[in-house]
Amino acid sequence: LIDKRIVHGSYSLASFGFSVERGESIVKKVIIQLKDKLVNFKRASRFRLAFAPLSRAGGFDVLGEMARKNNMSHEVRMTVPFHDVDPMQIVWHGNYLKYFDIARFELFNKAGIDLWEFFEKTNYLFPITKTSTKHILPLRYRDEFICKATIIEANIKIVIDFEIRLMGRDEIFTKGRGDQVAVKYPELEMMLEIPDEIRRALGF
Repeated sequence: LIDKRIVHGSYSLASFGFSVERGESIVKKVIIQLKDKLVNFKRASRFRLAFAPLSRAGGFDVLGEMARKNNMSHEVRMTVPFHDVDPMQIVWHGNYLKYFDIARFELFNKAGIDLWEFFEKTNYLFPITKTSTKHILPLRYRDEFICKATIIEANIKIVIDFEIRLMGRDEIFTKGRGDQVAVKYPELEMMLEIPDEIRRALGF
């Protein structure tokens, strides 16, 4: 960020989330504020970097496994409706994201978070920026299942893991993950950390 274009003012510092008072050294002020913004990033990354080699070697997410055991989670019971199945009589793959969203917002409700009220109060949005789904076994019409949502991270971004199990069976049918970031509206500026109120409510 700190190059001739910023020093000479051809970029708006406000667009990067910085504020500089008249008469201050621009470069010095930007460096100080940038360091402050990266504090939470370093804290959140420390454990992930430490466990990355082990995770790759073992073929599983070590940090995610640890978080799932200790972090806030919520389970929702659902039944597959007829309109969710495809011509093969199994749940169409896109509907699993719908099940994940239902569990996501039930988890937020459990934490006392209403994202619409928070937006009206602060102008913060929390769009989903990444999703992933692993289909292991198919759900079928009238299957009763549990979708579990677990908070994995809520410092830099909100990361939620999902698991779907058939009622009465401990076997995982579907796994997923979704990432959300904080965005300031109407500037549509992506923030480098989750607001304190949301982060604390999610246990971070």
